[in-house]
Formats: sequence, structure tokens, C-alpha cells
Amino acid sequence: MDELSQPTKPIIPSPTEGYSDYSLPWPWPNISIWCLILWKIIGATLKSNSEVTQLVHEVLQVPDFNTPDLS
Repeated sequence: MDELSQPTKPIIPSPTEGYSDYSLPWPWPNISIWCLILWKIIGATLKSNSEVTQLVHEVLQVPDFNTPDLS
């Protein structure tokens, strides 16, 4: 039971956790894809309406997000 209450490591390690030779958006080619993939892998496999709203506000409307980067 104690193991369940312990915090776990994030799904994507920060560049300072053993990846000091890399910087964001590693391993993806640009920050737009990095933001989109991060949103996809965090949370449930089925996204709720609030998660879609979160996608719009926290990914698609971020100043560094560039839609042409996705093509």
C-alpha cells in the first residue's frame, strides 16, 4: 500500500534527469509536436471535454505552438 502513495516519476523525464545532453523539444523535432505528444500521453486514453478544452488553452494557444510544424 505504501508504494501506491509514493509519487512516481513523470512520464517524460525532464532534460535535467539524465538527459543533460538534450533540451526540449527532444526527442521530437519541434516544440509544437512536443506539446501535442505530452498532452496525448498524460491522462486517460479517452479524452474528456475538459481535456480538449485544456488542449486548446495549454497547447494550441501557447505562443510557441506553430501549426505548420505538425505537417
